[in-house]
Amino acid sequence: MRSLWYKAFVATLFCLIAQNFIATSIKYAELQWDLDLFLDTAIAYQNGANPYHPANVYAVHPTRETQTLPWLYPPHHLIFFRLLCSLDRSHAKLLWYCAKICAGLFLLIFWWRTWGQKAGMAIFLLCFHFAFRNPLLTDFMSGNFSTFEQFFLWIGVLSLLSNKNNLFTILTFISASWKWTLSIFIVATGFNQKKSKMIISIVITLGLIGLQNSLWLVSPWSTFFTSYIQLLSSNRISEWQSLSWDGNHFSVLYGLIYLFQSTQVGFFIWVGLSLLIGLYSFLSIQPYIWKQNNRATLLRLFCFLTLIYSALMPRYKSYNALILIPALLEGWMIVKSNPPRRTLFLIVLFSISWSGVITERKDLLAQIYNLRFTAAMLIFWGIYATHFLPLTFLPSRCRTLIQCLSKLLSSKNTAPQAPVS
Repeated sequence: MRSLWYKAFVATLFCLIAQNFIATSIKYAELQWDLDLFLDTAIAYQNGANPYHPANVYAVHPTRETQTLPWLYPPHHLIFFRLLCSLDRSHAKLLWYCAKICAGLFLLIFWWRTWGQKAGMAIFLLCFHFAFRNPLLTDFMSGNFSTFEQFFLWIGVLSLLSNKNNLFTILTFISASWKWTLSIFIVATGFNQKKSKMIISIVITLGLIGLQNSLWLVSPWSTFFTSYIQLLSSNRISEWQSLSWDGNHFSVLYGLIYLFQSTQVGFFIWVGLSLLIGLYSFLSIQPYIWKQNNRATLLRLFCFLTLIYSALMPRYKSYNALILIPALLEGWMIVKSNPPRRTLFLIVLFSISWSGVITERKDLLAQIYNLRFTAAMLIFWGIYATHFLPLTFLPSRCRTLIQCLSKLLSSKNTAPQAPVS
């Protein structure tokens, strides 16, 4: 009977997922509003206008119901989108959507073969489709680029597992070409090689970033640089200070701001939490640095890095949570043999599942959802952190911390030792 209920539950999940993706695919030409922004910006640039002036982008389609969002990305992407502009808008959207389907299928196949077969179909479907407001479907609807970001990032992880560290560095840079913060994942090379090779990876990344930014030295981009900096700073600061984010934005900082109704209090508490999370995370992964770890350990460490990254990000949109799907699946592998932790994991997983209309509201219900996300991020991070560094050994780890700090201050270049169990 239990097996029958389980099969019925999985079948229900399949039906819901199929319904959502079919409905989205039928309306691909009406949706993908972010792609509309990308193409309109490319057209404005092609017409000789400054793409970093929102009025110029809005003038491309002045009949649009809402004011065009600003273009806040580096200039080299507009070179690509100018190619898409040569197609009819509906054909460009179809090409973008089909390419995203291919990238999404790769991610699902890779995640299923790596974690899903062990976790079970029900957990796999809950994690990839329902957790964090369904980031994959949200990205398909919005026409954003998060699926492509994760595509290159996880191909890079496959390269890292094959000990192709330079290829991992290049693919991580491609993934981070939209949002440079993703380039922080090159630190994962420290789990799989010697210190000198990690330095090479950092040098390669910095060189690629410099090459990318060299476009700002070339006309006409050099004339747009001031507008880009002003737009970037004013947009980020204004929406943070005005608390104007809706249910599509969430982060630990966002939940704290709503909890205390103050950007100042929320910011300082976020800084304190960030220091604690960063410190405990360093102690947790310290025994694995500069060592050749096996495949399973390397995957678990990389998933832990995605949680650390997501917990510390001050601004987080729903489709950005796509990076956390493997972390959820790997987290289930950590807790499934521990009934209390497994129960906690399932409760938190259901609490952050897709909430429909509730997350679109800006009142107390939307605030509660973001507080749930804040709590969930800290709990999932805690599952990994206490797995690598149990709290029962905290006093000895404090001594380890003091020793590590002493080594850093004394500039001794000695290899770290794994904590004693």
